[in-house]
Amino acid sequence: MRRIAANAGVLLAARGVRLALSLGLTILLARQLGAARYGYWVTLTALGGLLAPWIGLGTEKIAIRAGAGHPRGRRRWWGGAVLLRLPLGILAAAALVVFARVILGFRGELLTTALLVGAIFLLNGLGEAGAVAYRLEERMGYEALVNTAKDLALFCLVCLVLAAGGGLLGVAWAYLGAATFFVGLTVLVLRQRFFFPSWRVNPRFLFFLVKRGAPVAAAVFCNNFLDVSRILVEILRGNRAAGRFGVAGLPFRGAELVAVSAAAAFFPLLSRRQKHLDRGRPQLRLATLILAAIGLAWALPACSVPRLLIEFAFSPDYAPAAPVLAILAAGSVLLAINHIQYGALVAGGREKVFALIMAAAAAANILITLVLTRASGIVGAGIAAAALQLMLAVTLAGVIRRLYDGWPISPRTGGLLLGFLVGVGGTRLLTWSGIPWGAALAGGYLLYLPAAGKLLRDERKNVVG
Repeated sequence: MRRIAANAGVLLAARGVRLALSLGLTILLARQLGAARYGYWVTLTALGGLLAPWIGLGTEKIAIRAGAGHPRGRRRWWGGAVLLRLPLGILAAAALVVFARVILGFRGELLTTALLVGAIFLLNGLGEAGAVAYRLEERMGYEALVNTAKDLALFCLVCLVLAAGGGLLGVAWAYLGAATFFVGLTVLVLRQRFFFPSWRVNPRFLFFLVKRGAPVAAAVFCNNFLDVSRILVEILRGNRAAGRFGVAGLPFRGAELVAVSAAAAFFPLLSRRQKHLDRGRPQLRLATLILAAIGLAWALPACSVPRLLIEFAFSPDYAPAAPVLAILAAGSVLLAINHIQYGALVAGGREKVFALIMAAAAAANILITLVLTRASGIVGAGIAAAALQLMLAVTLAGVIRRLYDGWPISPRTGGLLLGFLVGVGGTRLLTWSGIPWGAALAGGYLLYLPAAGKLLRDERKNVVG
């Protein structure tokens, strides 16, 4: 448990740095490109996000689970996962360009940008294969180092491009440069500190990997609800609306960054307890409570003063996104909890159940988003995204309850929510009374954080005891 806590701490600290860089990058791009041009970038990266799961095909989770149970075969499992990424990445990049041209009607500079975005996701997919080695040896500090270095390089490159007067195409080249750096640094770290995969795999073994990993990839693909929403907003409401919706999606992006790190640190423990999953239930409850506490702290500003935040960070042109920001901030808490539940299902060998749940949710997401976006624009799209996370949280908790012989959500989560509502109410009351919104937010955190800390300490005592 100490190793898990150390790995989670390192990854969460790195994610905090990466989140700050990502937030700064989003603000720069949104302000410099404007809502219309930024909308094109949001749409193309959303397309890349939808295709990214098919590059890895979920094989990294299969390789980690198999390698954790059979250490002698870990190089072979990892080699199969890496070998599949290059051809699948090329196919994904080609699909992105075809969709941009045929469905979205992009031409000229926009189509060239789409080609670059496809190459960016291909390279990132290759670099992310290193996570198998980091996680098998539970040395996530290297994963944090490599990913943070990539994001820092990206931030610097984009700043240089924007300072030189570059536009959308220049930004895409900056991203491509950072992705190339990421692959090179990953290879260097693996060569110096870890082990390389074994290439002694046969077609039958690769087919087995595809068969086992495809449900995971399908589930992750279906989980990209917000990317689907961004594309639907572009199609139904235009690129300016897509840009505003992209800005409002920041809480989801931040919550996902943190949740992925926590789930990655927790996954090896559950994988080692496949035959006795009930023994991992106390740690699972602690993990969901920690993610809920972090998610609520992250959501507090956006739920308290959404319009002030939007106009301060971006510009009045993005002000219509303020209510969507508050809605998605609330939904991001559920998203963080759900990522822990995803890992719990996969660790228990329930990839097919996971895939079926996510496929049903994806279909519902498309239907609800289409209806609500047509009726209420980006506000409707935000409501659909948050509602889907709530439905998923309830469904996943019900399945995991049977698998782990108990609920994965701690009863103390209700206390966290109450403390959060008190913090939001206090912030709004202080702002309404004329206190500067920054000071009002500090007051809201003073109301929320002590209560959250007390609840987390009590939950941790159950695990230790």
